[in-house]
Amino acid sequence: MRKIKIETREVNLNADKKRFWLGTLKNINEKIMNRSYPLNPQRFPKAFELNEDLDL
Repeated sequence: MRKIKIETREVNLNADKKRFWLGTLKNINEKIMNRSYPLNPQRFPKAFELNEDLDL
């Protein structure tokens, strides 16, 4: 058995680049909602270029 290693990781709350976000989240503890809309892959191909399942 191995030792359990405790580590802290930073999370980018605004990391989903395949959606258009109407605002930005600053803190995970804030009780706010951020609306978003999906991007069209034909209009924004750079956001989808690493997606192997998408055939443009």
